[in-house]
Amino acid sequence: MTEARAAYRVARERAAPHLDAEARAAKELREAQIALGRAEAEAARAPLWRRRAAKDVVSLANLDVDRAAERHALAEATAAPYKRVVREAEEHLRAAERVATTERVRQRLEQLSWEEPSRTPTRSRDLGVGLEL
Repeated sequence: MTEARAAYRVARERAAPHLDAEARAAKELREAQIALGRAEAEAARAPLWRRRAAKDVVSLANLDVDRAAERHALAEATAAPYKRVVREAEEHLRAAERVATTERVRQRLEQLSWEEPSRTPTRSRDLGVGLEL
């Protein structure tokens, strides 16, 4: 199990820069989408004489979303093989943990022994409170 744990740790360490880059790209995409939503809301509320400028802001925000989506797709594609390796290492670690747990339980069960009870009830006794012993 320690080998599986070490392999998982190595896989995570190797994947970390790529997973971080993907997370940053996803964050930038969300921020660009929020900025686009704000620009569209501002354009909808803009007076007639400012609508052309507001539409230009919306167009720029759309371009920002497109660029952020492209960066995110690239980061996601770059991180995909590393994610697969991490997932496989994690599955291997979980399988090793299951085997180790099963073996520990089996060993504990083998160590159990049956003993006769130290005291056996001979007869019941009425305590007068609705309980019998």
